[in-house]
Amino acid sequence: MSFVEKLDKEALDFFNDVASRPFSQQAVAFLNAYWTEIGDQAEFIFNVAWETIKMADMHAKGISLVHKYEEGNDLDFNIGLYFYEKLCKFLDEDKKKRMDRRRIQEVTARNDDSYCPQEGAQGQSRRQL
Repeated sequence: MSFVEKLDKEALDFFNDVASRPFSQQAVAFLNAYWTEIGDQAEFIFNVAWETIKMADMHAKGISLVHKYEEGNDLDFNIGLYFYEKLCKFLDEDKKKRMDRRRIQEVTARNDDSYCPQEGAQGQSRRQL
């Protein structure tokens, strides 16, 4: 049995109403429905996922200027995959940046003036070079 077949008429009408709204309003409805479980992720949803879905929708519509963009309400399957790939890429890049920042903080905390970033992976210092 599919998802929509499990809904009663009122729930199905609500689902169809939300699905016909622009992406930003869909996000608000999603957060309202699941606030207790994911409310702490609202900032990510609006600052990262929303911007990523907007760019994916613009890509699909062949729009490069934000001021010409009219917010959509659905993505075809391929653009949905494109959105997912862009979101994963953002998260991978963000993870790398956090790791780099952590390494810099560790070195700064040690106040190790002998540390050489280019040679640090091999455990060498400037004094050893």
